[in-house]
Amino acid sequence: MTRILFFVAALAVTTVAQEPMTDDEYDAAMKEIRLTLGDTRGHVDARYWPELETEVGRLQVFFEQIELFWNARGVDGATGFAQEALKALESLSTASNQEDQPAARDALKSLQGSCQSCHDEFREETDNGYRIKP
Repeated sequence: MTRILFFVAALAVTTVAQEPMTDDEYDAAMKEIRLTLGDTRGHVDARYWPELETEVGRLQVFFEQIELFWNARGVDGATGFAQEALKALESLSTASNQEDQPAARDALKSLQGSCQSCHDEFREETDNGYRIKP
């Protein structure tokens, strides 16, 4: 729990300063996003709208940082996937506010598609997990 709190605090400082994340911060963000997406799916399925909106807000902060990370590296494709994810999150927020479960599921599917496309193109498996492709 301390690690998560430290990461959230570091992310907040990074967000305010508009500095790109380091590779280690990026890796930690990917792990947090995976966990948050699980919670998000559960909230959509259970129609827990206020909780869903909280998770959408967390994901928006992460993806704004991911967009900054890839933009600073000049990787237009990955920057585009982050922008697609942010658009999907806007749709998810709208669906949450309207308590529209089918629209929320569609937005979540779009978000997951953006994530998967980016992973397919810019991530590779190693003996120790995953890393960003050079």
